[in-house]
Amino acid sequence: MNNLKGAENIKPVLLWKNFDRILGFPHPSKHEQKLADFIFNFGKELGLETERDAVGNVVIRKSASKVELTRKDMVTLQSHIDMVPQKADGKDFDFAKDTIKAFVDGEFVKADGTTLGADNGIGVAAIMALLEAKDIEHGPIEGFFTIDEEAGMTGVKNLQPGFLKGKYLLNLDSEEEGQIFIGCAGGIDTTAIFNYKNVPVPNGFNAYKLTILGLKGGHSGCNIHEGRGNAIKMLARVLYEAKAVADLSLCEITGGTLRNVIPSKASAILIVSSKDDKAFKDKVNDLSLAIKKEYKFAAPNMTLTLEQEKLPSFALDQKVSLNLINAVHGCIDGVIRMDDNLPIVETSSNMGIIKTTESEILIKCLQRSSIDTARNLTSTMIESVFKLAGAEKIIIDGAYTGWKPNVSSPLLQVVKDTHKELFNYDALVTAIHAGLECGLIGAVYPQMDMISFGPTIKDAHSINERVEIKSVEKFFDFVCLVLKNIK
Repeated sequence: MNNLKGAENIKPVLLWKNFDRILGFPHPSKHEQKLADFIFNFGKELGLETERDAVGNVVIRKSASKVELTRKDMVTLQSHIDMVPQKADGKDFDFAKDTIKAFVDGEFVKADGTTLGADNGIGVAAIMALLEAKDIEHGPIEGFFTIDEEAGMTGVKNLQPGFLKGKYLLNLDSEEEGQIFIGCAGGIDTTAIFNYKNVPVPNGFNAYKLTILGLKGGHSGCNIHEGRGNAIKMLARVLYEAKAVADLSLCEITGGTLRNVIPSKASAILIVSSKDDKAFKDKVNDLSLAIKKEYKFAAPNMTLTLEQEKLPSFALDQKVSLNLINAVHGCIDGVIRMDDNLPIVETSSNMGIIKTTESEILIKCLQRSSIDTARNLTSTMIESVFKLAGAEKIIIDGAYTGWKPNVSSPLLQVVKDTHKELFNYDALVTAIHAGLECGLIGAVYPQMDMISFGPTIKDAHSINERVEIKSVEKFFDFVCLVLKNIK
């Protein structure tokens, strides 16, 4: 294997072979064209019915493995081909050009200083293996490969009636072995933009860079309840308390990379009046100790550093600077409400990005909820905070609905019975506080019966992402038996 070292003898062989091939194509969201082309050609070379729609989604259909199985209803197996691009500090890596280098590390496969793309590359590889295999019993199947799930779900948002032919859908984008998902959260993006003017730095000021590093980051849906800490919010907390003891203003603030990733680092360059230097430094030091104590277990590697910088020529006008600090500090973030019936998060928000350009400061937040009205409420609460702080523009867009659980689903019963048959214990039937594509697919194909499951993937959307090898084999065996058992 060229991109996955040490996996030559792990099973299932076809799945891991295809995952290795996937790793060889750069495929962050919005840049998955080469991988989509590869998958399209993969279907054609197998001699299978292969189509691509106007936005780039690919479907590959395969007839039943035996003549007597041709009367079975078609099953759609679905995964997204894009991945979340995250890299370690100092890692020289361009996700749009470079290929992921992965390796076996004990019981897991992980990448070298980047996200692995097991979310959702393992699902893609599993579908490819099923399409390629000659010895797996199944009725008619189609592999549905979607684009751009992680950065807006534009693939399924543009799905048209008639493109899919399946009666049942198996979404292979979940991350907990032994769990069957029958519902998911919807989402919406809330973006605030502050315009500012640069003003000359007055005399008697010093410049500093305040940096927070080493948080765990992670998936803003699956990990939001773990209290890992949001670096942007931590930075705003320090700035908010520091401005009470020192005359200060921002020059630049930055943090996070994607709206659906919990930020693991953030920094600000600011100017502080020389007369307030000691009070400022003492406050930062006190807060550093306090935050480290609070996050001793949730973020044991967190560091807060303060370094003196060369004095810049300009800073943000102080009114905008202080309003911004107030707004980011006051903006709701994390778990908003737990579900009334399931032990999962119902509604949450993640402040994923803050960045400074030549004339604007942009803040991007993602709200998730299994209830559309609660999702919208959280978004408008955030809108209100930024309006009060004087943001010039607030954009609310990208809304997608959740997937309402159907506990009476015939497919669910088959999948539950198959799990018990194969593993001799009952799977946990639940919903997930993340955006699966099932809700949007179901909006176009309301009669389609669907469930979601997958292998164990740890710390998706972070540089610590890893997939458990044993669970991948069990997952693939499970998919195969489900296909056999669907009547």
